[in-house]
This record gives sequence, structure tokens and C-alpha cells, in this order.
Amino acid sequence: MDLVCWLQLFLAFAASSVTLAQESQGPYHQIYPPVNDTDGRTPLYIAVVLSFGGSSYKSVGALPGIQIALDYINSEPSILPGYSLHYTLTDSQCDRSTAIRSYFTQITNPPTKVGWVGSGCSPATEPTAELTQYHNIAQVSCVSSSPDLHNRQRFRYYFQLLSTDAPIAYGFYSIIQYFGWKRVGIITQGENLFIATSDVLKRLLTENGNIEYTEWYFRSEESVSNISIFDSGVRIYVVEMYSINARELFCKAYRSGILPPKYLFLTPNWYVEGWWAEGHTSVDYNCTADELAAVALYNVAPFLAEFPEIDDAVAEPNITLREFRSLYYKAVQSDYNENNRLMEYSDYIFPYAYHCHEATLTFAYALNKTVTDLADDFLNREAAEESGLPEGETFTMANFTYANSGIVTRMFEHLQNTSFRGIGVSLCSYYLHVI
Repeated sequence: MDLVCWLQLFLAFAASSVTLAQESQGPYHQIYPPVNDTDGRTPLYIAVVLSFGGSSYKSVGALPGIQIALDYINSEPSILPGYSLHYTLTDSQCDRSTAIRSYFTQITNPPTKVGWVGSGCSPATEPTAELTQYHNIAQVSCVSSSPDLHNRQRFRYYFQLLSTDAPIAYGFYSIIQYFGWKRVGIITQGENLFIATSDVLKRLLTENGNIEYTEWYFRSEESVSNISIFDSGVRIYVVEMYSINARELFCKAYRSGILPPKYLFLTPNWYVEGWWAEGHTSVDYNCTADELAAVALYNVAPFLAEFPEIDDAVAEPNITLREFRSLYYKAVQSDYNENNRLMEYSDYIFPYAYHCHEATLTFAYALNKTVTDLADDFLNREAAEESGLPEGETFTMANFTYANSGIVTRMFEHLQNTSFRGIGVSLCSYYLHVI
């Protein structure tokens, strides 16, 4: 790790002196489920890091999926017998620096975390996925899809349930080729997630179609509306950016008279329904929802072929997609307060909530197998020594410390061998990428 990176980590560590209790999570419960001190079980904790404040991409809508999984895990006697599993929540704001600060807030404050689910989006996940190996923590992400994360040397104990976004470039190219367009524009936000997709698309346009393209690039801290785009003569635009930036771009398009059917925008397929009219942003585009819709309703988004969603197919853990949706929508209702569930969600439903449900199950199953492994005398003695326990004392997961390299090695092995039928897809395991 170079000097600049170490300096960044030092500054983030120094800034992380804030305690978990001081870390503002808005209306979101910091610990779930509440710890029951009378049930005789030992609580274990995972760090859950999502983006829900001040960000261009909000993934906090995944939290009910995680809660539903924890409810099941803690009600099933065969999973983690003698333990209960809980999360502690922090916000990454879909920002690298904030994610690093959130990481050290989780690591430097009790309780000790036995795992990590997050960190809310690709830009925030990359630094935490690189750091978790230094504290012997396995990490599972359910909302990140940057191709850069497929680097086992950098991200040693990291797994993700979503495939890379780069293949969407083939969808863009297929549309361009099908309609015979010979000139396109590519507008790219300066995040690895978008840069990688744009790079693939540019290669396809050059090698296969000999199609002329003009590219515009902007950093995330810049305003896309400040770039001179619509005086180029281009009529087909590929948009590689977060939806909050796309709204700004579409507002500028509307004000500039760049309207369908003469002009067309191709956008990522993971923008939420009605993304152009989202009201939870502090940015003033000086455009109404109807004005943005005049541009956005005619955009095109390519979708990769997926396994069909089957509402009534029974999936892990003995639940159908229909039943999961019912639980999920009940959880996001603002007046639903049973068992201290999350309140006052952002005003859209998160499309990857069931992936986060499955990520939590995946982690719990791997942890359960690791607990079973500890019955082996040699493995238990090794874990006890790494934790600094007195000679002859039996190791349990309650003794886990960030020095337990043997535990994370076992977790790694079990994570890469975990498979089950997921909600709405044929197999969960095909999403679990091990590079």
C-alpha cells in the first residue's frame, strides 16, 4: 500500500474517533434486531453499510431485506445455535472518503464485527473491500457491480452477488448497431463503475462497427450541466452516470431543446422506476418532473437476459418471491413500527432488496459452518491462540478478534462453496463471484 493510501487511511482513522452512538443514522435503527439479554444467546454483529444520506445513489431501501433475513436466522435453531446475529448500521453516502470513515467507525468501536455487508454502492465498496482483509473480515456486497472489484489480489475476502455492469455495454452496442446509427455521444461520470462500461463500449464501436463517437467526461464533484454537450451535432447519447446526475443532464437537455424523437438517450438499466421525478434530492435543476419526463420517458435502457422471476417458486429459506414482497412492502410503510423496524424510508422501493436478503443469508450460512468447524481441536486451539486466550481455554465466536486470520480463511472457503435457490432467480450461487 503506497504512502498516499496510508496517509488517507491515517486521516480517515483520525476522523473516526466518533462513536457508533454519535454517528447520525437519521430515522434508521442503528442495531437490528434489538439484543435480548434474557434469551441466553450470545450476540454476534455484522457491519451493514449502505448509502442513505447526501449521496447520488441511495441503497438504504435494501435494509428491510436484510432485516427479514435476520428475523429468519434468529428464529431458526439450526443456524448459529447459541448465538444471535445483529447488524450495526453506518452510512457510506456512496462516497469513497465517507466509506473509509464509516469503516473505521465500525472497526474502532465495540462491538467487534464478525463480518461486513456493504458498502452501499461500488465507489464506497472498493475502499472497504480492500481494507477488510487487514482486519480479517469477510465482506459480501449485494449492490455493487464495478468490474474493478473482480480483483482477488486487491480484494482478498470480498464477494458480491451482482455481476459486473460492463456487459451492459454490449446492450448499448447492439441497439446502436441494430438501428444503424453511425455517430453517438458517450457521457461518462468519473467513477470506475461507469468508466469500465464506457471503455468496453468504445472498443466495440471501434473494432466491430467503425462507429464514430464523441466522449464527454466529468468528475463526480463537478456539475454535468457545465459541460458543453448539446452543441456537438450528436443526436444519440449513451449516459453512464448516477441518476441524480442524469436528472441534471436531462434538465439541461430540456432547456436546450434536445427532445425526442429527434434526440435519444440510452441509460443504465438499474435506475429506479420514475427516477427522473425523485423528490429526495437537494439539487435544484430548475425543471419540473413533467419537464424531465418529456426527455426521460423516451430513453432506452438495455436489459441483460436473466432467469425469470417466479412468484410462487419456493426459495431459501422456504419463502416465495410473492411472500418476500409482502414482507418487504409491509416493512417500508412509514406507519409500520412492529419490533422497532426501520421507519421513514426514502420514497422509492430498492430493486436489489432481495439480493441483500440473500447476501445476509449467505454470510450467516458460512458463519454457521465456521462455528461447526470450531469443534475440531486443532482449529479451535489455533483460533484461541490468535485471540490471545489462555492456554486450554475453548474458543467461541464470542472471542473473535481482528487477529483471527484462521476464522476468515474458513469463512472464505465456506462463502465460495455456498449455493442455494434464491428468491426470484434460479440459483443464488451464480451471483457469488469468486475471482
